[in-house]
Amino acid sequence: MSNDDDINYILLNSPDYITIDDAKDALVKTNNNIVDAIALLWNIQTEQKKENPKSESQIKIEELREFSDARDLQVQEYIKHNCKNGIIDIKDI
Repeated sequence: MSNDDDINYILLNSPDYITIDDAKDALVKTNNNIVDAIALLWNIQTEQKKENPKSESQIKIEELREFSDARDLQVQEYIKHNCKNGIIDIKDI
């Protein structure tokens, strides 16, 4: 592809308000990488987004979920080992 073809391709795949000069600038900024130039013109973040810090309530909810999941596993194991003919022996509960 020639440089003019690259610019036309970028213009076809960019927002309508992008000018030829904008496309040329984007190509220069991205070392003639067409995909990165289009992403730049669309303002697409190419870096990993940082996670928002968790709030105190989110942390407590996650801790509660972990506790509940662990407890569910304990109950399942107990039932698995103490259920005979559909009857659960509850002597150790």
